[in-house]
Amino acid sequence: MCNRLQGKDAARLSPFSFAAEATPHVHACLLRLGLYGSRAVSILAASAMPITLQISPPDRMVIGILRGAVTAEDLDGFVADIAAAKALRYRKIIDVMGASGLTPEGLAAFRDRIRGMALPPNERGPIALVADREIAGLARMFAQLMGDERPVEVFASIHAARRWLDANS
Repeated sequence: MCNRLQGKDAARLSPFSFAAEATPHVHACLLRLGLYGSRAVSILAASAMPITLQISPPDRMVIGILRGAVTAEDLDGFVADIAAAKALRYRKIIDVMGASGLTPEGLAAFRDRIRGMALPPNERGPIALVADREIAGLARMFAQLMGDERPVEVFASIHAARRWLDANS
């Protein structure tokens, strides 16, 4: 993908100009090519992808939306994309209302993989999880698994999540 992007006219290219080609790792290519600038970047996932990612450097905010069956590989790719964008320290709103396939064991393993990253725990951005009744228990469990590493709270609406992030960042 990066090679194909390099061949395009960079002056005309924006993160929003090639939605049909979008993959979970497109923004990593854009970063390497220096095409982000200061505007928000939206990763438009193909319909088969269960995670949509939006990163706003001016707001220092990451928004992730999980829909459908989410695998460990999807979660790892999501974090890798955030790391590639140098946004691990940003505030995060993660909407898990439509996610399925998540298990307590899988979330514990995911937490362990996050802990293995080089970034010190006190430099990781707060996470506001948005969950409906069906998945709220798993979201609360993940928040507890994170312990004191970073602030993690569960909310029923994105508006409440945003207010909490604004008050705690």
